Amino acid sequence: MALWTAGILLVLGLAWFVGAVVVPVWQVRAMVSEMNRRYVLYEQKGYPLGTHDELDQVTRLGGPEAMLGKMRLYLRMPKSVAVHRHIAAYFMRFGGTAATEPMLQMLADPDPKVRLLVVRGLACNAMEIGDSRAVSELVKVLGDRDDSVQKEAVSWLAMLGGVFPEVGPALREVLHGCDVPGIRGASLALSKMGKAAPGFNWGVRCVWRSEQAEDLLRHASAEAAAPELEALLGHEDRTVGCIAAMSLWMVTDDGRKPLTLLLDRLRDPDANVRADAVTALCTLEERAAAAVPALQELTAAPDSQIAEMAKEAVYRCQRDLMWLDTGKDQNQRMSYLAERMKSDNWEVRANAIMQTHRFIPHGKEKLALIEKAAGDESPVVRRCADYALEVIRKDEKGE
Repeated sequence: MALWTAGILLVLGLAWFVGAVVVPVWQVRAMVSEMNRRYVLYEQKGYPLGTHDELDQVTRLGGPEAMLGKMRLYLRMPKSVAVHRHIAAYFMRFGGTAATEPMLQMLADPDPKVRLLVVRGLACNAMEIGDSRAVSELVKVLGDRDDSVQKEAVSWLAMLGGVFPEVGPALREVLHGCDVPGIRGASLALSKMGKAAPGFNWGVRCVWRSEQAEDLLRHASAEAAAPELEALLGHEDRTVGCIAAMSLWMVTDDGRKPLTLLLDRLRDPDANVRADAVTALCTLEERAAAAVPALQELTAAPDSQIAEMAKEAVYRCQRDLMWLDTGKDQNQRMSYLAERMKSDNWEVRANAIMQTHRFIPHGKEKLALIEKAAGDESPVVRRCADYALEVIRKDEKGE
């Protein structure tokens, strides 16, 4: 009798195990394998992730609450069973506010692919349902040991800065710390917050705030960090100074101090610092047009990697150098440039020289404006003028 009872209990236990563990785990395994295949295809072809497909999968797993339980169970399984754990970690976000705490725990996962998609999931939930509990933890991720995870956090925090007022102060607090990767990440996030003009298309917009409110908060948060960013220009880690310079320029729209530092860093004996300076100028694009003469010199550098980076920066710094409120008439353009050349800001005057060099056909007026700038009190303006004059002479000689 005891054996029969034991046998029955064993069968019932196995039935429970199959129904409560094996079936859900294999359901999730089949789903994440299929979604991983789709995600790889999306990335290869540049398609956005299909939210409708994701919600369909959540429904098939029994709805948000049941899905979340199955995902948590799946992630506790051995890695040999729980394949594509990063997909399962991301899918937890569809469990709503109940998913926040378990997802925060996943930020400590040793797999960077898991951490990256957890960052994305937490940020999406913050944007979509207003759950701000993850904001402080995402700021900590700026110091993640994996570059891809850090970049993901930078991009999302820049967007969240237009939604949650606590993002800006949290990023500023990081700038006061000693964690160099975190400082770099916080500076980059602030630069992205400062770069976006009203109406900038982030690709993702908060569903419960107005676009105008997002932009105003984002800009206010970024501008408030200017003192901390300026203090970082003299950081002992010179690569930090490069990123801080780029960020300061974007949040204040004043390039004098940032440009001075970045031009100096282009001559740094450390190749990594030179590379960071070139990258910063490349990111600044047309704002940093006055750096083109210095970058042009670097295109002939013995270091082939630096030379290639400099070529790309020269292209980007001039590619979108455009006219603002000047009209298409040649006289209007010359009047506009002449007015800019009277600015008290030498960076504006240097930029005007590069605009003249790039857009005004060779002629007496252009030559006179550039020759006058060759005697400017600013060495950067003079260098831009000398660069433009050299190009003019080569063109005249047919070189």
